[in-house]
Amino acid sequence: ATPSTADDVLDAIEAWSAETEPAAYLGFVTIRPIVQSPIGATFLKRPEPASKDFVHAQDRFPVNLAGWRLYIEATPFMQQDNAVGACAQAAIWMALRTLRWREGRSALNPAQITSSATRFFVSGRTLPNRQGLRLEQITEVVRSAGYSPHLIQLRSQPEIQEGDFDATSQASVQQKLYPYVESGIPVLLALTPSSGGHAVVVIGHRWNSGGPDPGVQGQYWQRRNTEFIDASAWARPFLIHNDNTGPYLELPALPSAGEYALQHAAWAIPLLPAEILVDAAEAKTACLGLVTALFASETFKWPAQVVTRMRLLPRAKFRETICQSEKIDSLKRYFRMKWLPSYIWLLECYGLDGYSQATEGQARKIAEVLLEPNADPLDGHFLCAVAHDGLLAGDASAPLVVDRDPFEGDIKLLLMS
Repeated sequence: ATPSTADDVLDAIEAWSAETEPAAYLGFVTIRPIVQSPIGATFLKRPEPASKDFVHAQDRFPVNLAGWRLYIEATPFMQQDNAVGACAQAAIWMALRTLRWREGRSALNPAQITSSATRFFVSGRTLPNRQGLRLEQITEVVRSAGYSPHLIQLRSQPEIQEGDFDATSQASVQQKLYPYVESGIPVLLALTPSSGGHAVVVIGHRWNSGGPDPGVQGQYWQRRNTEFIDASAWARPFLIHNDNTGPYLELPALPSAGEYALQHAAWAIPLLPAEILVDAAEAKTACLGLVTALFASETFKWPAQVVTRMRLLPRAKFRETICQSEKIDSLKRYFRMKWLPSYIWLLECYGLDGYSQATEGQARKIAEVLLEPNADPLDGHFLCAVAHDGLLAGDASAPLVVDRDPFEGDIKLLLMS
């Protein structure tokens, strides 16, 4: 916290509580009487976005201190406790604790995580569980905690052991992880170097204004005369909580001096809400197909290169963002009034020019698509699509909306004048 204004601890806490500056309280660390891993439940202030560290998997937690209520924006951290578990239990605890208030579900303690993981599949001693957890056991914990255990293979073990991790391989892994990380969903990452397996939690990313590596295969999606570039090219390196080394750390692409690296990433398990039926890869394919098909006529002028950003957003968060950022009143009213499910997949398309300066507000959105993630595609999960002025030919400046009635299925065009 800021320097104390009193020698008495209670007076200092009261002074900090009365601070108008939100940076006054930096959080707390719990110390356990364990020699090798003394750091228990820890909530430390996340890095500021101004430093181009974007920690999306975090929340605002209340803390009661000597009769005063303080708040901390953080991603919970903990070292593993070998009496009840290993790195996997610590990673699962951090992920579940991050979502506790947001999702309204309970966060299991490490012992409960071990018990849940070994309920149906046991590969060694249940307690102490020093040998760690298998993927099947991790997914069982995720399921029993009320989330959808979506298991994503990033790289095969032979690929990891070969040691080759070129720019194309890195781009492929980044694209698979990015939509979940950008959505604020904690992602459990299984790392399998030759020295032994390890589990960490991916919580955010840094901003790399250099953008995509030229000529990297798999970086682009070609449609007619337009290249669609995934926004993950700018979101690197990823940020992780690593129970071995600390919170808010970079995960480098390549290992150095025995470090864990993205090259070692074998499997990812994002903690998706249980009602989500369409994953990120399926949603992106559907949205790209929709936006290019709906806006394919000569009325729309697609740039040669377009950046795509995919996110899963709660309805309330999406509308909050619209209220804060949308400048067209009629479009803002449309999104606020339209029926939306509890979550939406959102694909945003930006012109490449200026996107490297997106953190300074220079990115220009040209189109977006909303998809219902808990509907069967055969029944229709398309909600709406918007063409902004940068996509419209001629002097047109008002956004054009392709709206689908979610109950009747009727499609209509709306000009947001």
